[in-house]
Amino acid sequence: MDKTVSPESPGRSQAKPSNERGVVDLADARVRLSSRARPSNESLVSELDEIHTLLDQGLSSEAKDRLTSVISSARNHPSLLALARCALSTALEMQGHYRDSLAAVAMYESPESRAKLDDKTVSFLRVQIGLGYNYNGDHPKAVAMLKSTLRDYSENGATNLGHIYAALSRTYRSISEYPIARDYAQRALENFRQAGDWRGLAESYFGVGMADIQEGNYEPGLENLEQALKLIGDRPAAFLLGRTYANMAGACWFLKRPQEGIDYLKKAITYYERTDHKTNAADGYNNLGINLILIGQWDRAQEALERALSLATEVDERGAKVPMILDSLGELQMLRGNLREAEDYLRRAVALAKENGNKWYEGQALRTMGRCYLALSEPTKALAKAAEALNLAENIGDRQAICESHLIAAEANLLAQDLDACAKELQRVGDSATECTDLSFTGDG
Repeated sequence: MDKTVSPESPGRSQAKPSNERGVVDLADARVRLSSRARPSNESLVSELDEIHTLLDQGLSSEAKDRLTSVISSARNHPSLLALARCALSTALEMQGHYRDSLAAVAMYESPESRAKLDDKTVSFLRVQIGLGYNYNGDHPKAVAMLKSTLRDYSENGATNLGHIYAALSRTYRSISEYPIARDYAQRALENFRQAGDWRGLAESYFGVGMADIQEGNYEPGLENLEQALKLIGDRPAAFLLGRTYANMAGACWFLKRPQEGIDYLKKAITYYERTDHKTNAADGYNNLGINLILIGQWDRAQEALERALSLATEVDERGAKVPMILDSLGELQMLRGNLREAEDYLRRAVALAKENGNKWYEGQALRTMGRCYLALSEPTKALAKAAEALNLAENIGDRQAICESHLIAAEANLLAQDLDACAKELQRVGDSATECTDLSFTGDG
């Protein structure tokens, strides 16, 4: 009798089975939830592939949102977690958030932290950490880390080294060592060609083209950038397409082909509008401004340059792009006769470029400042700036800038009525200007 209880009775024996069923259900729910929280290796790889496509398109904000979920889900997949953090670092780098970009991968800097990872993932991590230091201004550490990575993998017989060569090229461009940057870009090109990697090939041609342009070889630079465009083809790579067209426009400014440059910029800005990247949009508006200056549309140029400065300073008011835009604004104010206002812009450009360690931007601003002092009839100051600019141009191997620096010095000596010194500088211009792009200096043709 004690063991029989009516089902309708509200006694304790009625309640106990119900509670037991509740505990069992909760455990089952936890198992099911745990199963859902651990996606398969294949699904995480597929998600990372989609995120890299978003990065190609310049949609780094959406990529960041999706990476948050991937990083949370990949806790039991160490290599995939590391690759997801690399992608997050890249997204933050593209947005100009360089400290955060380095922080996203800094926990993998020690060899012990990478012990459970496969070799390929480790190489990507070491490269991304090196780039992180580069964009945070610690160039010696970046170079040392990347060279160490290259040495280790070369000694181990690895053949897929393109991403390491490409990172070294980017780093040497950051410190205005363009011959070295070109050499590494060409090595990356050969490596990516063997692997059939279109992204790597396009980035490598971009790197070679940029080294050409920054050494004053504008026509070869345009040819290499055009090759990058052909490799991208109709792939959804708005980020790289925008950068490529914008830099082609910059080359056209030096070649005094403004209408061609404006056409390139229309394409660049079309691609930038599909991305979330203010720093690259700033490049586009700056290059639009300088080409509008050449065709005399100064009001439109002013609007474009002010828009460029606003975008660049919104990301970082002391960022690497700001000196370039200040130099362009100084150039425009010179043409408008506002020489003291131009001088102020150019002083800021020189100081900030020097602070950022960018010799190319510093030299460009120094030459513009030299011409500003010529317009102000201050030959001593113009000579001093020409000498500084010449030293930088010789250090980075910018042939066009060497010619321009000598020409500014010649004009300053003429203004100071030192005709012998003027003649010597003009002779140096003639000696340096040996290619067709130098006809504007020599007067030949």
